Amino acid sequence: NNSKFATSRGAFEANFGELEKFFGGLDGHIGLPSPRVFEAMQAEHTSSPDSFDTFVTTNYGGTLTMPSTEWEFCWRPDLQRRYPGGGLPPNGREPCPLQAFLDHPTTKKAALSLEEVLALRLYTGPMFVKYNASLRGFPPGAWQALKGNRYASTLHAITSGIVKLSKVWKLPENRRVYRGLG
Repeated sequence: NNSKFATSRGAFEANFGELEKFFGGLDGHIGLPSPRVFEAMQAEHTSSPDSFDTFVTTNYGGTLTMPSTEWEFCWRPDLQRRYPGGGLPPNGREPCPLQAFLDHPTTKKAALSLEEVLALRLYTGPMFVKYNASLRGFPPGAWQALKGNRYASTLHAITSGIVKLSKVWKLPENRRVYRGLG
């Protein structure tokens, strides 16, 4: 019983799958990515049942946004627009052309594709809420809000990008990772 850990009214109970499900991998859990990765990612964010539904994220001071807005912010941002969660760091974010990430030396060293860079950019923003709901199947409200959109192509691109980056970049010893896929 984990009720002693449920100290807030928003607490929920996690579910854990069987080992067989783990060995089924990402493909077995959310499905295969489309061979047309970019087009599938775009559709997942701009023409799926949840694309224009707002959701709230805890980062950037409680940002109210939607998948279609996050796609624009990461793919082709209007540099003059103030996007949800906008403002100066540490609690805000500013639009930045994707090319700046594509040109980064680490991106080149890892041989990341455009789709992987875009997916990783999306993941580091508010979309992590949607992606984690797809992977975890909870919280129940976030899972239902997906309306069947599993973000399969995006999640596969994120995973591929993380694997490539792990081969060329070492996490500094004084740094911790608090969030990850799965």
